[in-house]
Amino acid sequence: MYDFLSDDHSRVAELIHEYDSSLSVELIQEESREIPQFPYRIMHTREDGSSYPVRYVSIEDMNPKLLAWVYANDMVRNPKDLLQYLELQEKAKKAVEDKRMEDILGESRDLVSSIVGGKNWYKHNGITYS
Repeated sequence: MYDFLSDDHSRVAELIHEYDSSLSVELIQEESREIPQFPYRIMHTREDGSSYPVRYVSIEDMNPKLLAWVYANDMVRNPKDLLQYLELQEKAKKAVEDKRMEDILGESRDLVSSIVGGKNWYKHNGITYS
């Protein structure tokens, strides 16, 4: 879904979309960027199909703090207070780490099944070998 992002950044984008399916991270084509240092944007898609940017994002901002920002700015689910914001930051870091471990376990399972099953390819550390 997020082929234009690194694995770590892709996890953050997937978790944002899993948290709220109306949000997605988009790559802004270079010629369309209003601000060059913000190559991504978080888009909100309404029920009628129209969409608008919620936030422009730099490469450096594609981390668990962005996910915490999404959590904290969800005015429907979360009241505003500092303690809760800090808890949301920890929740975001844990979610990204859990997603990373899930990806590693999936690759490990594929590797073992490829070796045991006699497949002529396997994926390890994000690289497909054949």
